[in-house]
Amino acid sequence: MPYRNVAASSPTFVLLIVLFLLACAPARARDADGGLAPVYASYPELAAAVRQRIGEPATATPALAAPARDTTAGLADPRTRALALSDWVRSHIRRVDAGLRLDGAAPRPAAAVLARREGSGEEMAVLLQALLAAIRIDSTVALIDGGNSYALPDAPMPVAFDHMLVYLPGLKLYLDPATDTIAAGYLPPNLLGKPVLLASGGFAMTPVMQPQSVRATATVDIRRDGSGSVKLDRTYAGALAEPARKAAGRAGGGGEFTLSQSAVSPHVVLPGARALATTYASLSTVANAVAGMPWESSRSRVIACPAVDAADETRYRLPKGVKVVALPAPVNLVRGGVFYRAAYEREGNAVRVERRLTFRNGRPTCTPAEVRALQPALERIARDLRSRITIAVR
Repeated sequence: MPYRNVAASSPTFVLLIVLFLLACAPARARDADGGLAPVYASYPELAAAVRQRIGEPATATPALAAPARDTTAGLADPRTRALALSDWVRSHIRRVDAGLRLDGAAPRPAAAVLARREGSGEEMAVLLQALLAAIRIDSTVALIDGGNSYALPDAPMPVAFDHMLVYLPGLKLYLDPATDTIAAGYLPPNLLGKPVLLASGGFAMTPVMQPQSVRATATVDIRRDGSGSVKLDRTYAGALAEPARKAAGRAGGGGEFTLSQSAVSPHVVLPGARALATTYASLSTVANAVAGMPWESSRSRVIACPAVDAADETRYRLPKGVKVVALPAPVNLVRGGVFYRAAYEREGNAVRVERRLTFRNGRPTCTPAEVRALQPALERIARDLRSRITIAVR
């Protein structure tokens, strides 16, 4: 019997043909509801599928043009106008999903999302694109992984992306309308320094760093019995302002956010104590920042290593009959990407403690070797945070 006839009738041969067809077909197929196939032959093909899935930015219908016009009225700068629209979507559209699912149903048109005032994260990105188009600002969506991966997989798979941003190529600006805890123009820390796939085609990378800082100013009035009262102001700027504002339950606003607090403590200093702590974790942004820095690392795992910009100014006012005997030595430390400064100064019967810590690694992750190199600096800072002011009772 000829070989060709045997092969054609073989179940194994038929199975191989079926598997081959299945392997090839999904690269260009879409589910009936608009979901993307599990894998593509190339990233350009995946980008084209995303474009087809979400469609072109909607024509500026009256329903879409009205909020775009009203929100940007009086704003001439394109960047400011784009930020205003992103904030509008973030605050007026309720998000109804937990994450991007490109294998699910295709997003609804922008007009439908606007009418319902709710949508998925993908639909919020589609709506923002439409609003931007209404004021003639070009944009494209950008797919990104919000997890621990800082590289795209070799296989172009939709499941590798769980979040969608809107990218404005003319302004080199990323907008995240679906994240309600971060102001327009900033990104959550887990999205910094990561590659993105642009639906317009090609790749890009989100900013490695963004402006963010926190400052604390505290006054501690100490009484003879060791009790005391505290007044504390924390000022959050840049990317940290909106999360702090949300956590405090303050709606609206913009720019820097200052949170003021006051409290009374029965034991600032123990009776008869001869030393006063220079750091209280509840008052110190620097101490909190140091606690969050990488103290340990495995031998091979790359870990998150975010930028830090924190500063404290704490004034301890002592009661009559208590005098300052000695202050800790000042510290000036520059090592790698770490800058730390601590200064102590007498002001009559008070002591002012100033600290500043900044850390920049140049990217949002640290290798095990970089973490090990940080340890001497972190240990020196920790010793200063444990320092004491020597006092005596007259």
